[in-house]
Amino acid sequence: MYYSGHCKDRDRQKWRCPLKVKNADSTCHCSTSHYGRVVYTHSQDNLRLFPKTPRSCPTWKGIYDKRTAAERVFKRQKLDFKLTFF
Repeated sequence: MYYSGHCKDRDRQKWRCPLKVKNADSTCHCSTSHYGRVVYTHSQDNLRLFPKTPRSCPTWKGIYDKRTAAERVFKRQKLDFKLTFF
């Protein structure tokens, strides 16, 4: 499914059929409508699976880069420098 935005009025995320998003003339077997199949997910259901920031945007990449950098620093302190605290 293709991320199609966040509905503020109902606080949910909207996902559309990728075939209909890219080309309206393509044959989509999931729905007979012109708009294509739409699935809504609530962010309260599972924030790890459905974050408010889509994984395909540059903001997500920046956040993830900072997180992995912090993980590498902690690994270096704990394992390489043997600074484990009990």
